[in-house]
Amino acid sequence: MNNGPIEHLTCFLNGDPMPPGVECMADRIPGGFFIYRENEQQEILYVNQILLKIFGCRTIEEFRELTGCSFRGIVHPEDYETVQKSIEEQIADKKNEGAA
Repeated sequence: MNNGPIEHLTCFLNGDPMPPGVECMADRIPGGFFIYRENEQQEILYVNQILLKIFGCRTIEEFRELTGCSFRGIVHPEDYETVQKSIEEQIADKKNEGAA
């Protein structure tokens, strides 16, 4: 890993433009923030600079190499099933709230 400045993101990792305000909001959160696509690949679309620091990366390329640019790649293997189940339960709870 290099010692240069951390890469500043202006678009999603897949090259698509970010909606207005996402970058500003993500940079103000006092912690790591990411957006990922919930599909089979669980592709990470955006990470803020703090998340890059957490993973010891200065560039998106370093982050891609380290994590495979996927949600599974940022969660410890022993924790993945528990984390995934928690996410699914939260989504189901949110859907049930709307049905009431």
